[in-house]
Parts: sequence; structure tokens; C-alpha cells
Amino acid sequence: MKADQAEVDRFTRDGRLHPAQRWAVINIVFWLVVIVFAIGILALATLPYGTIDITVAAVAIGVGLALCAGYCLYRLSIVRRGKVVTFTGYTHDAEEHRPLPPAERYPILVYTERSRGNNPYYWARFDGLRRPLLPDALHARVQPDQENTIVLIPNRKQIINVIPS
Repeated sequence: MKADQAEVDRFTRDGRLHPAQRWAVINIVFWLVVIVFAIGILALATLPYGTIDITVAAVAIGVGLALCAGYCLYRLSIVRRGKVVTFTGYTHDAEEHRPLPPAERYPILVYTERSRGNNPYYWARFDGLRRPLLPDALHARVQPDQENTIVLIPNRKQIINVIPS
């Protein structure tokens, strides 16, 4: 579902997840966990029970299945509730300048780190957290040296939108 960015911004300013943003929460990692869950069910169903070693393997697979199910149910509950957390503040883009300015100076600090292959990775530091700005389109939406709003999922682990003020 493609949506107008202004409509998405209006939803997130109200603290709600826009339907077009659900794929930022239900992403490739979610589907990989679902596949691992299905493989675990298949493995659990085909185990030849009877020995203690097989029982230990079944318990280990069961714990893995429980973790996979918990992750998937949590992500689905985020989408179902549709709530988001916002953080607004004056934003400074430090780019690749080092050392980074102190956290007290700028509520939101955006900066770039380079990988070994010299590829840029964009990060945001705010409210004691350090989160990646993925995909790169989020970094492009940041307006330096003015107020910006960062929109996160409720557990504050993933940035799903940046709204320039």
C-alpha cells in the first residue's frame, strides 16, 4: 500500500501506526523467524522419540519454538495495537566529525559511521539511545539544525519514520 507521506506523518504525529508502515514492523526478519518456526515444527514432528538424547533435542527445539513464537506474536501485537512512540527535539547532523558533541548539547544527534568497505551507515542518538536510520530514506528526511520528530515502535528499538518540523 503506497501512501502519501503527509498522510503518514499525520498518523504518526497522532501516535498511530499508518497501515503503510506495518511492513516496517513485519519485515524480512519476521518472515525469517516464521520460516525457522516452521522448520522447527517439522523437525519436532519427525524426531524418533525414545532415547534421552532425542528428548534433550526436543526440549531445545521446543525452547527455540517458544522464542520464535514470542517474537512473532509481539510483532503482530505492535501492528494490531497501532501505537507509536515519538521523540521531538533540536537535531544536529554531525556527519563524520569526531569526537561527537556531548548528548546534553543536542537532544537528537545524527551522525555517519563508515564500514570497512567505506559504506556509510547513519545513526541517531537521542534520549540515551543509539539507533540506526534504516533505510537511508530516513536519513534523507532529517532536517539538520531544526526540530525533528523521530517515530519509534513501542519498545523503542526501531525507528520507522522521521518527521521534519
